[in-house]
Amino acid sequence: MFKKNNYWISDDDKGWVQECFKWLIQVYGYPHAQQKTVLFTNEFFPQTFSHREINIDALITDCCELFKVEKTRISVTIGEDIRDTIDTPLEIQGGTNDCELLVERTGETVYYELLIAKSLLKHTGQLLLLVDHNFIKIRLTESKIEFETGNEDDLFLFLAGIFLGHGVMLYRNLVETGKSSDGFWERKWRYVSIMPVPVMAYALALYSHLTENYDPEWKTNLSVDLANQFDNAIEYIKKDSNPLFNKQELKSNSLVLEAQSRNDENDFDQTISIYQKVLFITEDPYLKITVNNNIGYAYLRKQQYDKSIPYFQKALEIDPGFGYANDNLGFAFIMSGDLESGKFYLHTALKTDNNDVGYSYRNFALYHQKRKEYGQAEEYFQKAFNNIVLPIDLLEYFYAQFLFEVGEKERGMEYLKKAVEKGEPETIQLMNIINNIE
Repeated sequence: MFKKNNYWISDDDKGWVQECFKWLIQVYGYPHAQQKTVLFTNEFFPQTFSHREINIDALITDCCELFKVEKTRISVTIGEDIRDTIDTPLEIQGGTNDCELLVERTGETVYYELLIAKSLLKHTGQLLLLVDHNFIKIRLTESKIEFETGNEDDLFLFLAGIFLGHGVMLYRNLVETGKSSDGFWERKWRYVSIMPVPVMAYALALYSHLTENYDPEWKTNLSVDLANQFDNAIEYIKKDSNPLFNKQELKSNSLVLEAQSRNDENDFDQTISIYQKVLFITEDPYLKITVNNNIGYAYLRKQQYDKSIPYFQKALEIDPGFGYANDNLGFAFIMSGDLESGKFYLHTALKTDNNDVGYSYRNFALYHQKRKEYGQAEEYFQKAFNNIVLPIDLLEYFYAQFLFEVGEKERGMEYLKKAVEKGEPETIQLMNIINNIE
């Protein structure tokens, strides 16, 4: 047991936090050193902050963006219960069904329904906490992590939230008390943290240690007591023999962020070079999956399809169910002329339920276009446009080329202009070629 300056944590609690983090590292890899901790600010909740009062639809939109979940798979039901009945006294002492998550599978697709009590809309802090808490459940479900409800499992969800960068969001809304009166009945409510403060302090400190950020800006959002316990936990962890800390993997994560930055700048040569360094350093098989996939994708953007294929195959050797690598491999085969192999991997990607269906539909459209099946190609292009959650690379570019091919030059130019606005180098090159010809 560690005890210093009013901070203490038992060996059992410390071991439990470490085991949970170790498991999460196996699933998600190490948290990035530059990963931002989510706060309830305009930066992270722009749609929510665009309204004067909490708007559920806006809040769900922001959460879908934060957790990278398609909003089309999330539905919300606002329900009334005894708390909404006029002149009914009620004291809420926690353990309520204010917000529940229902999960339903239709074929290979998972859909989620949030059941939110109408009375919760009056308590912003608890609304944020419970919605965020349930989106953590969604994130774990999307990652195929099985969990059950109950005290210990709820505590694991809090630890998962801390690991995923939502620790401050969870902490800021863990305790809320209040009362209201209509002149006849008085209503009281009290919500209290299910996680002991020392355990939360240790978990936050361990998260900071893994990102080598020992004095994070978000610490100012903690209470004085928790901030002090956080500082003490940091000092303890620095001196402790920490089985989770791996300097090599932290370096790998730093390089990954650098590679992602280069990729965003469309500098695909540097992207590949930096990712190759990561493959040389890391021993993390889960990071290797992502890096191999990303190297392959950079080669795709360079239109070097034959060079991309081995990297997608290496990713799939580690995890055959990795949807993005299946999708990208299908695209690479199609663009290389092996249409049926491409089709096979696109179907596999859809079955994984962890791909972006918009990309899959775009790739199916290209498959049919190359087979001169223009009606089906048009159908899949429209499916891709209708399933945009995040921008789909080269969608407008490929659709413009399709329209040129079927003789709709005017519409094709409209979509090519949209593609150029996205700054994609392939589209700018094509536009320059067309302008030079004309």
